[in-house]
Amino acid sequence: MNPYALAGFTVVVLLVLVLISWKWRSKKTRTVQSQPSTTPVQLVHKLCPHRNVVQSYLLEQKDSLDEHLDVLTRKLAEKEGRLQLSKYKISETQNEIENLHAIDHGVQQKYREVMEALRKDLTFNERECKRLQEQIEWVSRRRAELNSEVNRGHKLYGDAALSLEANLAEMLRGRIVDQRVTEKPLNQGSITSLRLRKEPQLPKAALFTIKPSPPLSNQSFERVRMMD
Repeated sequence: MNPYALAGFTVVVLLVLVLISWKWRSKKTRTVQSQPSTTPVQLVHKLCPHRNVVQSYLLEQKDSLDEHLDVLTRKLAEKEGRLQLSKYKISETQNEIENLHAIDHGVQQKYREVMEALRKDLTFNERECKRLQEQIEWVSRRRAELNSEVNRGHKLYGDAALSLEANLAEMLRGRIVDQRVTEKPLNQGSITSLRLRKEPQLPKAALFTIKPSPPLSNQSFERVRMMD
């Protein structure tokens, strides 16, 4: 048997085995991609302090977005590696075809089929890389928007808390004033009220002295006896 034909047949067998392995790996990767890996949405509430109502917004979970971004980044790295490998194998196969001039028509046809399969796989990997890059950009933009919305929600909650605190302080001050104005007098019948009640302040009486009468004379004494 011609050694060139034997070498060409060996190369064809190896390429067919590599192609089968690629197809099996591609099918497995597509199956993994079809499974959902993250939680899509979460219901978040925000308080509107001006109208005193609760508004609802549909927002993705921050953790799920980070995980989704990590998964997309890993997939993109894998696809880029496969893309480079496909380009390298296409170049090697093209060189083998150009070097083997003495092989028969059947072997050349096999080489062409392998080359066509490699080109299709290369095109598919390029599309997948582009799609993954677009998804990564979208997830990055959405995460930035969510951070902005979270900061805005914190500000609204802070403003609402300050407004509520001010309103409560005003209500408490108003109640204290009302209690002072509408305060009732103490009950006069209780012992405590008698203790707390003050006695009326009366003007002090002026001090006076009783002067003794002058002694009676003899004539006055005689007159008194005559009257008796």
